[in-house]
Amino acid sequence: TFGRDFAFTAKPKSISFWMKNNEGAINQGSHASGTDIYTIMVIITDGTTYSVNTKDESTFLKVDKLGSTPGVIGYGYITGSDSRAAWTLETINITYVEGMKNAKPKKIVVSFTPSGYGDYFCGSTSSWMYVDDIVLNY
Repeated sequence: TFGRDFAFTAKPKSISFWMKNNEGAINQGSHASGTDIYTIMVIITDGTTYSVNTKDESTFLKVDKLGSTPGVIGYGYITGSDSRAAWTLETINITYVEGMKNAKPKKIVVSFTPSGYGDYFCGSTSSWMYVDDIVLNY
């Protein structure tokens, strides 16, 4: 289950963090091939909590559909297959859903994964990610 209560005093504009990671060749599962992908996302909701059942694909949070996911007020994400041996500063801008601009934020979801196909039990045994100094920017 995703979504943690958060005492919002304003709506953040972005989230910043330092990361380093390795994306290896996919060697587990059959959903994808090639190089693993990382996915990092932030979701701000109206209080909605999301449950993912790995046996039911319809429960997966799809990053390209966050703007139309019920309860989502704001969202942002990055995804890719590049590796970083050194610490790199990343910033994800938060986009607020037009029809939800007056909704009061109540929950936040922040997810970091070095294997973007993890919901499918697919990825690389050599993929890894370290994250530090996570900051909400207002």
